[in-house]
Amino acid sequence: MRDGIWAPGCWALLGGGYEPGDLTPEETIRRELREEAGIVPEQLGAFLDEEILDADGLTMPVRIFSVFWEGDPARLPLTEGVMVAWFPPATVPRLRLGGETLDLVQRHVSKS
Repeated sequence: MRDGIWAPGCWALLGGGYEPGDLTPEETIRRELREEAGIVPEQLGAFLDEEILDADGLTMPVRIFSVFWEGDPARLPLTEGVMVAWFPPATVPRLRLGGETLDLVQRHVSKS
């Protein structure tokens, strides 16, 4: 298992944190998607801002983005995690998800 993984053994959303050189949250998520999975999204929009507890129990602000990308997840060159997959919304509650991921996904589906 790799150190620093948010929820080991669980399905999670792609993403990460700000690094020096990132000028905006949008630049951060574009860099993270490119680094973690080779994804260059066609469309990107802010979906949700909220605060979560990190692994140390500290509150931190998080911006969730909605991304439009059409591609084969099995062909992604992953550098973190094991697999990316598409799931129909009805399947998501049966997945093992870390933290508040299920609630975030369900809110996104209800806005669609």
